[in-house]
Amino acid sequence: MTDDGLEELTLRLTREDYPKAHRSGRGPDGGIDVLSDHDLPPQRAWQAKNYLDAIDWDECRASLKSAMSYDDPPPHYTYVFPRRLKKAERDFWRETFLAQQKKLYPDLEILDYWDDLVERIEGRAEIIDRLTDLAYGGYVRATLAETNQDGVNPVAMASDLVGEGELEGHAKAIGKKDPHFAYGRAGREANVGDRGLIENRLHVKFEVDGETPVPKWTLSLRQGDVVSELTAEPRVQEDVEQPEIWFAETDEGEEKLREAQIELAKGRPMSISGPAVGLDPKDIPDRFLNLVDGDGRLSKGSLELGLSEALNLELSIKPSENDALTVLTLPLYRVPARHGVIAYGSSHGAALLILEITKLGDDRLLNLVVGLAPVGEPALRAVAGFGIIKAIDQGAEIYLKCPGLLPDDGVELPAAPELKGSAANELWEMGATVAMALTALNRRDGGNRVMPGSFAPGDYYVAQIINGLLRESRIGLTVTGEEGLAPLPPGTKAEGDAQNLASFEAPVPRLLGEDTGIIVRQALLDLEILGFETNPRGTVSLRVRPSGPNPTILLERAET
Repeated sequence: MTDDGLEELTLRLTREDYPKAHRSGRGPDGGIDVLSDHDLPPQRAWQAKNYLDAIDWDECRASLKSAMSYDDPPPHYTYVFPRRLKKAERDFWRETFLAQQKKLYPDLEILDYWDDLVERIEGRAEIIDRLTDLAYGGYVRATLAETNQDGVNPVAMASDLVGEGELEGHAKAIGKKDPHFAYGRAGREANVGDRGLIENRLHVKFEVDGETPVPKWTLSLRQGDVVSELTAEPRVQEDVEQPEIWFAETDEGEEKLREAQIELAKGRPMSISGPAVGLDPKDIPDRFLNLVDGDGRLSKGSLELGLSEALNLELSIKPSENDALTVLTLPLYRVPARHGVIAYGSSHGAALLILEITKLGDDRLLNLVVGLAPVGEPALRAVAGFGIIKAIDQGAEIYLKCPGLLPDDGVELPAAPELKGSAANELWEMGATVAMALTALNRRDGGNRVMPGSFAPGDYYVAQIINGLLRESRIGLTVTGEEGLAPLPPGTKAEGDAQNLASFEAPVPRLLGEDTGIIVRQALLDLEILGFETNPRGTVSLRVRPSGPNPTILLERAET
């Protein structure tokens, strides 16, 4: 196809969504071949790059520079290539070119490319025939001739091949043109594991197992009670570059990464999905190229993450010179990480431990990241995890051993590990207090309470009271300042004489929405009652002020 033919094809493809699309007439190299409309600025611009061999990235940069030099540059700029980009080209676009250009032109909202013209022109053969002076008709005849030889269209995608032809011989014919992947076809009766396959809809699956994974692609089509499958696996394992899980550089991407790290570090396989997560399969079978997005990623559907083979991590903690050495042996699993970092994760109660390894030439940089992951943990185990985090935060000496991953004699971390997220702020104090209260209640009534997904400041206050009453039976809350608030039984109304509530006996307020089973007697010492006070949530308290040397709210556990 000529340069002019590619520009005209681009125009015709854009007019379906942009009826006012037109060729710019700016000439080489005005930077823009097709504009979406006549507005200033236009909504979109396309630049045709008719590279049949190597991509000239310098020329691409020059075209974009010209386009962005106009007074009203387009906010969305698209390169149009006549062929699928190769893996190395997609990697260069994603890791280098895109970031460089977005930094140069911060007002450019979207920079992308088309390299899927085969799919875009599907069903519009008359356009191509006209653009190529009837050459397309000749191409079709040649394609049909080759198809008749072995029964396989040489340019067909996997989605076109999954449900047709006989099996073994057809599979060999499908893979005839792909030097890197071997193909297989199978037909079988649908079973209980196929419940997620929607009838007459293609389902793509990418699987990687083990520490030295060999990727397997499967495209399935369910028609009634029959499932047809087309698979592709590497012909030679050494030729395969390992796939990489991708997370967007956004808050949502960071949240998805942390979610995956927590679940796998706790030894739990998990499923993850959404626009901020995807898989870069690196090597893609020729017949599956149309299933990845413009960045070469699988970004739709769900990503099933299983467990690697567990390593044994020996974690030794020495809080101070006079303290004994605490040694824990924990399972260590491979977990996702940002590009360029190899990470392993483990957990103990509320403590999340992520061991990050970054290669710097022949050296390896080791970093231990510590975070909180208490949700769903048994209360007593959560307390132990909070203790580990506290010791690390206070500068404890940390020693690590892990056969097969770290040197045989282990390593001593030269500096305090990074405390990530809520492990570095006051939520640690609140979480540890709630965990200790739940542990105390479990010991008292034989319960099996676990850490909640969230808790309110009121739960922290109640947890403090529970810890004090179950440990000492009697506690005193000192009132500081000119005035303070004394709690009243839940459901109390701001009615009658407040002085009548100077002392009472009532259940301790609920913790995390559950009754505690503890009865408390409350009395006031050296405090004057000023009246009732109701907060925005409707909770009524006594407003008090000091009237003597020891202004205290006395709480005593009643024996039950």
